[in-house]
Amino acid sequence: MNLNGKRVVVTGGGSGIGLAMALAFANEGAVVVITGRNQTKLAAAAAKRPNISSQVCDVADEAAVVALRDAMDADGGTDVLINNAGIMHSFDVTQGFPLEKQLQEIDIDVSGPVRLVHHFCRECSNASR
Repeated sequence: MNLNGKRVVVTGGGSGIGLAMALAFANEGAVVVITGRNQTKLAAAAAKRPNISSQVCDVADEAAVVALRDAMDADGGTDVLINNAGIMHSFDVTQGFPLEKQLQEIDIDVSGPVRLVHHFCRECSNASR
């Protein structure tokens, strides 16, 4: 598959599997934008390849997702969207698991990808370049 010049968004791209995917795409010539909530971590990750850049985006925040989509549209669009962002809280079962933390996991791990697909779907379906 020729990825040279393809525009790729990887959510949760500042570390772990997301960063590994971003590096793999970048090594194949793609222009990669990694996202996450921690600007410092994103900047360090983006510095690993000249064709990786970063943008802070909390996938639980509708306005942030729209801003990401708009920024990608303004810079040539999106060919590939990788929904990788996710969290998992650890907790002591004897102390319970606070509802706020449960809802945060659902908003990032479940609703986040739905938000991204909703806002990027039109763009990705037109990605015949």
